Amino acid sequence: MHRPFPFRTSSSAGWSLTFALIAFLLGCTSSGKLENEGNLAALYQPDGSALDPRIQLRHVSDSSLRIDLEIDREQLLYMKGSTDEKFKSHLDLTYRLLGPQRAILDSGRAVLRDQKDAEESGILRASIMLKGSSGLQKALLEIRYDDLNRKSGSSYVRTVTFSDPFSRSFFEKRNLDGRCSSSSWLKDQAPFTVHYLPKDTMLFVRAYTRDFPIAIPPYARMKDESFDFTPDSLFTVRSGDTLTLLQEGIYHFQVDTSQNDGFTLFRYPSGFPNVVSHSAMAHPLRYISTQKEYEELARHEKAADFQKAVDSFWLKAAGSIERGQELVAGYYGRVQLANERFSSYVEGWKTDRGIIYTIYGPPSEVYRNDKGETWVYGSSSSMLSYTFNFIHVSNPFTDNDYALNRLSEYRYGWGKAVSGWRNGKVYGIKDIQREQNARDAQLRRQRVAPTVWY
Repeated sequence: MHRPFPFRTSSSAGWSLTFALIAFLLGCTSSGKLENEGNLAALYQPDGSALDPRIQLRHVSDSSLRIDLEIDREQLLYMKGSTDEKFKSHLDLTYRLLGPQRAILDSGRAVLRDQKDAEESGILRASIMLKGSSGLQKALLEIRYDDLNRKSGSSYVRTVTFSDPFSRSFFEKRNLDGRCSSSSWLKDQAPFTVHYLPKDTMLFVRAYTRDFPIAIPPYARMKDESFDFTPDSLFTVRSGDTLTLLQEGIYHFQVDTSQNDGFTLFRYPSGFPNVVSHSAMAHPLRYISTQKEYEELARHEKAADFQKAVDSFWLKAAGSIERGQELVAGYYGRVQLANERFSSYVEGWKTDRGIIYTIYGPPSEVYRNDKGETWVYGSSSSMLSYTFNFIHVSNPFTDNDYALNRLSEYRYGWGKAVSGWRNGKVYGIKDIQREQNARDAQLRRQRVAPTVWY
């Protein structure tokens, strides 16, 4: 049965936007299968040109879901026709909500068109209403978005829980102007409000201000430790109260403290996601420093010569100021992107995806589904390519937590990468491919049968 396709759009204040929308209705049938998302490596390239909308899921009832989508204009390709005065973009959106046995509960497609002057920037916003079914517990949400001008796209796949009225999708963070905020990061001292969508009620806030460990090397075994949900402090607020949270940490909003589920906001260090202090520069060095070197850096952290200690590490690795500047830009550029893409209950560089990205750089291939992500470095046809599998973790604080499947086989490649950085090289995919090509050639020579003279 066809139904109306409710779709609301808005734009950032401060610039004019002509935002035309054409909505196409799809029936709730088994047709209209979303395309395979394919290689998504462009998402993690530093140029920022890949389609990577910010998506928030909000429940408006026990069977209805609202998808709030934001995308930066800079991610879209704007083209100008021969007679046009404005530059125009063309974004295609397709979605499906799948129930048990992958039955299609709701589906739709929309074409979003925007036009602007050459130098305009800003954010495009849209909302989609989805309808599930009564008594639905879980569903699989698939969204495909394609930039038709650039002829490239990406996908979003996530399992949605309908049966838990205390989960994060039943909460909403808003700015004081009433606009929903997609970011879970608390920036500066800007006040905000948190709303529990089913009703106006008292909210319990668990605050965690403890230090969390950083990721360990990919070949090392993790200790099997469960998280202690006992908060460092606990306070209450009313749904809709104006809040300002200044202390760094995790703030977990709940209606029922007997459950772990809730809505979480994060106060990261000042300047986040950028690396703006020598303290922020020193801590990620743990990945390429010895224990003794890192302890020496930590000893200087409160001292006046802390900047000198950090600079000395890089100068020793680089051998010259010019080369040192290149190393610093390469390393902390990756740290910043890791913060932007992989942050969860800790800053992005501290996570499993963050440590791999910081040391190895952008992967050659990225594949993902609702269970996790797979990264490939080097040629996928080579038996010597590096493949990292990240499993999506069910975490009450965040939907962006992925754990690496650690293997002892990673030790050799990790040692090569760390040695590269310590010897003045911005280590990355070209180095990996060069090493793989050399090793493949060596294996081919070993397989050649010796010449036998009779």
